[in-house]
Amino acid sequence: MNTINPKYSYKFVIAFFIILSVYLIWITAKFSSNVAFSDQIDIFFGYLTNQNLTSLFLQQHGPHRQGFGTALMLPTLWLSNWNFSVVSYLTALIMILSAYILIISLRISQINQVTAIACVLLVLSLGAAELLIVTPNISHSSLPVLFSLMIFWLALKNTSNLITIGFLNLIIVIFSLFTGFGIFLFLSFFIILTIRLTHQILFTNKIDQKFFLLYIFSCSVAFVSVFIFFDGYSKATAEGCAPSAIDNIWEVLVYSLSVASVSLGGSKLGLFSMPVGLFAVIGLFVISYVSTKRLIYSDDRSAAGVLLLVLFSLFFIFSTALGRHCLGDNSAFSQRYYPITSIGLVGALIGFNKWYRNYFYSLMNKILSIIVILLSISLVFPSGYNLILQYNGHKNNFILCLKNIGSVKDCNEKFFIYPDYKRLDAFLHLISR
Repeated sequence: MNTINPKYSYKFVIAFFIILSVYLIWITAKFSSNVAFSDQIDIFFGYLTNQNLTSLFLQQHGPHRQGFGTALMLPTLWLSNWNFSVVSYLTALIMILSAYILIISLRISQINQVTAIACVLLVLSLGAAELLIVTPNISHSSLPVLFSLMIFWLALKNTSNLITIGFLNLIIVIFSLFTGFGIFLFLSFFIILTIRLTHQILFTNKIDQKFFLLYIFSCSVAFVSVFIFFDGYSKATAEGCAPSAIDNIWEVLVYSLSVASVSLGGSKLGLFSMPVGLFAVIGLFVISYVSTKRLIYSDDRSAAGVLLLVLFSLFFIFSTALGRHCLGDNSAFSQRYYPITSIGLVGALIGFNKWYRNYFYSLMNKILSIIVILLSISLVFPSGYNLILQYNGHKNNFILCLKNIGSVKDCNEKFFIYPDYKRLDAFLHLISR
């Protein structure tokens, strides 16, 4: 078992977690809507047209597939008689479970309570409002973030049965490949697995045969999984940029800094969004370098968990910039980017606190954590709440319009729900059957 120092009892952290969880459920109960909005309609259309489960699992939505999210959303929607607000509740519960697993990992790592509160706040924030209330889709980010924290927790477990842990992690990352932007978690995991093998080759007398067999087996499963993932994959399923980003490298870099700033306030930071984004990206790169070095030279398993969270976030930030930079600066501040950008900051705060514990670094870590807390409370939460109010009212107006006018076309023109009113009309008829 992992031993936990009594001073890391986490009374304040647990109390904070309970308050935030209750608040998140209250927000969901008050503002979740039984109106499928925008790209949700594309996702749920297949549920209503009796497509087979394999097709729904492999359903492509933008650049990612729906994967394990379908296994949770489809039966939940069916049991609720197609009440789409249940997807918001699923999202909230996944966020709460993610924060709970994170708290266990923070205690094992003996992270100070100020930093722990900042980390919990990043996971349970209204920065995720778009994916909680506006267009809930647990596959997009909520499940991949949960998967990343599950792997992080497993990496910290003090057990000699590393092969069992390895197989559990392999199952999780295979699900993550097919679930939203978990594809970057999948990539990060195999980079870390290769680094651990490199450590054994360079710094031990012999390679652990069980680990080597696990590595070969994992790579074989990964190869087959990637082949399945790209079978029938379409590159043109979402609004994005032509693959000529190399000609616009400066735009990509600027856009990536804006995306990185989302977890700390994004557009609400004003002129400070770029410097804050730059600071966040530099911090992520520094922690990724330090954790890689620790993993290579000492096979530090906590470094594996931290590196996983940071790489996951970095891959997401720069791939988003490559694919979306041509859509304009404002699109970089979308709140749907919040969950995965914030999980990288969680990893950075953990690594900084765990590996640098003299007086100066400890003070700096607490100051950074307090800044994260203040930015979340003053900018991220109000911004998320305002977005919720805006779209909740918008959806309610659409429902009232349908009741009063009855024309999907006219109501969709007044209160936009979906680009193609005919497809929207067909969707609404499927629900009412």
